[in-house]
Amino acid sequence: MSDRPRTATVLIGIGASGTERRMACVFEHLIRRRPGRHRLIVNRGLYDVLVSAGFDLQRPEVRVLERRSLLDRKRGSHSGWLVNCGRLATLLHYRREITRICRRDEIDVIQALLEMVPVLGLWPIPGVVQIASLVSHLPKYYDGRSLSSRILRAALKNYSHVDALFEPIAAGVAVLGIPAHRISQPAWNCVDHFRFHPEPKEDIVTFTGRAYAFKNPELMLETVARIRARASGFRFYLLGRGPMMNRLERLARRAGLEQCLQVDYLPDPSPVVNRSRIHVCLEEFDNATNQSLLEGMASACAIVASNVGLTERVVTPDVGILVPLHPDAVAEAVLGLIARPDAASAMGRAAREKVLRNHNIDRYLDYLTGIFEAAYFVR
Repeated sequence: MSDRPRTATVLIGIGASGTERRMACVFEHLIRRRPGRHRLIVNRGLYDVLVSAGFDLQRPEVRVLERRSLLDRKRGSHSGWLVNCGRLATLLHYRREITRICRRDEIDVIQALLEMVPVLGLWPIPGVVQIASLVSHLPKYYDGRSLSSRILRAALKNYSHVDALFEPIAAGVAVLGIPAHRISQPAWNCVDHFRFHPEPKEDIVTFTGRAYAFKNPELMLETVARIRARASGFRFYLLGRGPMMNRLERLARRAGLEQCLQVDYLPDPSPVVNRSRIHVCLEEFDNATNQSLLEGMASACAIVASNVGLTERVVTPDVGILVPLHPDAVAEAVLGLIARPDAASAMGRAAREKVLRNHNIDRYLDYLTGIFEAAYFVR
């Protein structure tokens, strides 16, 4: 038995959002800590996006899964049943490729995220310790009734360990019947505080998040419409890919916001966020582990965030303002910060300090490598 297991992270996705960016950054730092003993297994589409975002993945520790099923037409998690069936054909093919990689590279432990969690749970790889890393806190996965929840419950039973990103996910996994000794969570989520860092601030307000209803990008658009007449010198960015993109672009044109608002997708939003004064996050359920929120804090932005879930644990009064999910409330909070630039700057500095203290990558790597080794040695 090796003193340190050979490990691999399996990261499969359609495009790069917060989780994919975070894990690519974690990989860059993990291979320095565990030289020669860790791999990243990623599909071609996601690999290309992450490389375009500036991640150093053109290296021997990365394994790229090339083939996608001809039946696979999936472009996002909003796709229907027929499209999802085609996607399953791709994921099962990836599972076979991952099995070959594990044998060839003598992988002892794999960490599965996102789409591969149910696939590798329902069809485990023989002889490999499997860890499921769960990052979504959407209620449909933990209610015990929906198809998504029932699939997840069946899959998790075949994992040696479940890594829950924060407390609500850990509680949901426990409700699904997973024993407490097989569940862990980090004290804090981490963020890429190297790419996201303070730069000279400009009159910019940013909103970065997938264009899905629970992220409330339309609410942000309504907020911009209320602000523009009272903050004519500011520019707003609404950045993120998803099923609502076309609708958001139409609504922005209809409201005449083209001169002050950019609706777009950037694989790496850091060049914009780093220059932003104010960063807004309006998720419906919880912002506590939201990468967009943490990226804004790492960039030393003053934060405006929806007061939901455990958000108040991260967005304290020294770093930002908590608001209800209503455009008037969000607009007044943003305008208040625009009117008090010194206070906004102080909040941004405190936000950056909090990220470096609580959401530091090295601290998270201590947790992650501990899970790898514990799962391997107690198998």
